[in-house]
Amino acid sequence: MPEPNASRTTMTGMKDIPPHPRARREAVLRFVAGILLAGLGGPISCWEDSGPGTAQPLLELSADSLAFGSVEIGSFADREFLLYNRGRAPHDGDLVETCVDYEIVSGGGRFRLDPGGERAVTVRFAPQRQGIRICSIPLGEGMELICAGVGVERLPECRVSPSPLVFGEVALGGEETLSFTIANEGGGTVSGAVGGGCGPFDVLSGSGEYRLGAGESRTATVRFRPSAIGPADCEFDLGEEACGALPVAGSGIEAPPDCSVSPARVEFGDVEIGAASERTLVVRNAGGGTLAGTATSACATFSIAAGGGPFALAAGETLDVLVRFAPTAEGQEVCAIDLGAECGPV
Repeated sequence: MPEPNASRTTMTGMKDIPPHPRARREAVLRFVAGILLAGLGGPISCWEDSGPGTAQPLLELSADSLAFGSVEIGSFADREFLLYNRGRAPHDGDLVETCVDYEIVSGGGRFRLDPGGERAVTVRFAPQRQGIRICSIPLGEGMELICAGVGVERLPECRVSPSPLVFGEVALGGEETLSFTIANEGGGTVSGAVGGGCGPFDVLSGSGEYRLGAGESRTATVRFRPSAIGPADCEFDLGEEACGALPVAGSGIEAPPDCSVSPARVEFGDVEIGAASERTLVVRNAGGGTLAGTATSACATFSIAAGGGPFALAAGETLDVLVRFAPTAEGQEVCAIDLGAECGPV
């Protein structure tokens, strides 16, 4: 039974506390932090009693909500606690924190808590280094609330994008390039090596070993040069289990026909009336597949002496078209030799 007008502060569950004030406070912090981190904490009551007949505030805290557990460095966790006034007089307080790893994100600052009232306060734990982090939040009147959490190093998190790397269809004799990125979106270090490629897929840049810290990335460029018609695929070993292997796929197709005509314009110069002059057009399939068309002339004075009519040229084949100009009147004459839809007129 307390003596009349004696003031005291009590925390339930505490014992064997050293008598020296500084040693006592450190022991209290360690003791309560251990309870919170073990998940054994319950409401903590703090009160002031100035003797019989005197109206005083009586505070109660839901301290078990301030056990933050393990939180990765670079991340955060929020906990809410409630501050109750079970007494018969208002309580004036100022909720502030001075700890590097903790922040009051709501409910902080100066306040008055009337009898029977409650105040919700949210505390954020954002550890900046590893280990047990303890914070004492003063509530005024010599009272304080303890927060406890453990900062742990964030694990590496490898992300490869895009995955898979898909080239689609590429004609034989052609090529296409695409890039992919390896990024460490976690902590620690992601390390491995990008090889030189496989099959018709070559790494043009970004190959070799890599060590990626938090937030770092490596970009590599891959070329697909098909050597045969049909699908092609392989997997790039990235040398890091967390990254896995990168599937790469593409398909080789026959190159489409490509008409090449030489010369692009035929000049006959001056030709006497009654005479004739001949020039040769060379039609070539510079692509793949089959180049099909028909060599015709719709002009009376220009005729096809050889190589006229339908033609079909495989890849690399040529056709000589002999064009004859036989003027019947003085003056300049212009005519177009039609070689079909693939080649157009000349």
